[in-house]
Amino acid sequence: MIREMDWGTRGRRVLGSVWVVLAALLVLLAALALLGSIIHGHYDSHTNRAPALLIGIAAVGAVAGIGALSSAVGATLGHARVSTPAGLALTAATAALIVLYGIAALATGPM
Repeated sequence: MIREMDWGTRGRRVLGSVWVVLAALLVLLAALALLGSIIHGHYDSHTNRAPALLIGIAAVGAVAGIGALSSAVGATLGHARVSTPAGLALTAATAALIVLYGIAALATGPM
């Protein structure tokens, strides 16, 4: 016997999948920012005036992104350890930290 899914179940699965993809992209961006900050983590008064700040922001963003991705996957599969609002807050925090990283990189970059 084939059971049909209602629109609510389909919608939750689609939104959950979109959330997982978004969280994965944010983790990738944060990880690349962290890697770039570590590689270019030397102080230079003209091109990189605050390498520790950039590394710190990128590291916190990567950690928040991993938490957001874990929450998104758990919520989509139905066995989340973190509530959906907390996972969405982690996703928003990761996006905000990536934006903050970009602003800090521009502010501390070349004069």
